Amino acid sequence: MAFSDKGKQPYSVDYEDWENLKELFASAAEKYDADDIREALPLLRAVIRECHRFLTIHPDPSVVFAEAHHYRQSRSPDAMTPSDERLYRDWGADGDAPMRAPRRRRSIAKCAELPTAFHAIFGITLFLMGNLVAQDASVAIPGEPDSPSTYWLAALDVFETGENLPSRTDGGSSGNEGAEDWRMAIVWAGR
Repeated sequence: MAFSDKGKQPYSVDYEDWENLKELFASAAEKYDADDIREALPLLRAVIRECHRFLTIHPDPSVVFAEAHHYRQSRSPDAMTPSDERLYRDWGADGDAPMRAPRRRRSIAKCAELPTAFHAIFGITLFLMGNLVAQDASVAIPGEPDSPSTYWLAALDVFETGENLPSRTDGGSSGNEGAEDWRMAIVWAGR
């Protein structure tokens, strides 16, 4: 069995793969927006390949990036304040009188990603490929569809799949059940 350059089996995906996919998509979208078609095409193809790899492993790729990475399993604190530090903080340098501890800024936790985030990336990528094929059908390489409608219909199918994920329709516990992924809607509004 062949291994990827990260030393992982090619038939597994993890949170790092998800982060890499987002970066790859961001690069592809940036090149597309800059009208750098020569650079955008291979990046868009790479995003489609990676999305396909995700889907062959997980019918619902949101399992890779949802809840487990955003919510702690344990209710215990991440770190304990050492007793010497606590003593100084609570009683001051001479140990006679309590001192008010300086307020620490709390870090703002990142919002959990919507379960549809994967489908938004995949659908938008297909949509952008369709736009490029609509401008010039010769950009399609042998074996790729040379009709933009094929990409656009595939994008619609991906968006629909994202909207009907079990985590969105069965009352999952991610806290984002009612949230809409505006990226999927905005693609069609721009068309």
